[in-house]
Amino acid sequence: MPTMIANEERCIRITIADNTSESVIVINKQQIKVIDNPKGEIVRINIGEGPLKHILLRTSDVSNPHTFSDSKELRDFLVQIWMKDYSDTATETKQDEEIAKLETMIGLLQNIKTGLAPNNNLVGGLGQALVSDVAQAGIVYFGYSVPTTAVSVAAWAIKKTITTNGNTVELWANGSQAFNQIWNNRYSLAYAPLAVN
Repeated sequence: MPTMIANEERCIRITIADNTSESVIVINKQQIKVIDNPKGEIVRINIGEGPLKHILLRTSDVSNPHTFSDSKELRDFLVQIWMKDYSDTATETKQDEEIAKLETMIGLLQNIKTGLAPNNNLVGGLGQALVSDVAQAGIVYFGYSVPTTAVSVAAWAIKKTITTNGNTVELWANGSQAFNQIWNNRYSLAYAPLAVN
């Protein structure tokens, strides 16, 4: 019966055909314990487990990828394709490469996190104001900072909105969204529109 052997990355596919049908055996390379030739033209693939503990191949039946002159040549071919990809699994060097990639990703994520934090002097990443104060009709102050920041600490960005006749103007302390103002000083600060970059 013609037998064909194919190397499929992590598996070896053995197809045995006759005139009416074909059988396919797919062996995970990690299951293989030993490949040897116990006698004559027989090559044995030992997977060491289950009801199909050994797979026996007759050298004269193998026709693909080519014919083999003897069982030692077939055995060496099978060992070569077994070890080629199987040995290409985890190694210390590959693990070090993966760790380096993960560390790079962690660094990038830290940079993103830092970019969204208030210490980058931008209000945009903070969302809603932590405090607000309606000082008088049409004038509202909004304070942005990290939660639990004391109102007496210079760690606030303060926005003042003035609404007249249905029109609202946004002004920022010193014309900036920098977190360098004291919330308690909001009435005495100078306000201006944001500077356009």
